[in-house]
Amino acid sequence: MLRPREHGGGAIVDISSHLGAHLRIPNTAPYITSKAAVSALTRAAALDHVHQGIRINAVSPGTSAAPMSLRPGESEAERAERVKTGNPLGRVAQAEEVAAAVLHLASPAAGAVVGADLVVDGGASA
Repeated sequence: MLRPREHGGGAIVDISSHLGAHLRIPNTAPYITSKAAVSALTRAAALDHVHQGIRINAVSPGTSAAPMSLRPGESEAERAERVKTGNPLGRVAQAEEVAAAVLHLASPAAGAVVGADLVVDGGASA
């Protein structure tokens, strides 16, 4: 359960991306820059607010089963084929898998996790 700082803290989970935070690909400078900024903000804010009992972390998804991960003119089948060759896991991440990472970081089970960036990219940035 999230609690405002007046009541002893809580957890914030930012959404970044494995692009910018961990990988670079050509022709994505604006997107990569914005996601690198999210990752940097997460770490800085985590240190600024941990003394208030607020834990701040990020999740950095890789290619996922979302329309945004399709390249212009690319079908879902073509994306699946592209990911097979460029991702050690060999498939896109499902929304439920990304959500599970967010839920974990927001839960008491991650009570000692502060300023982390949990990468959910099937090993692409490993």
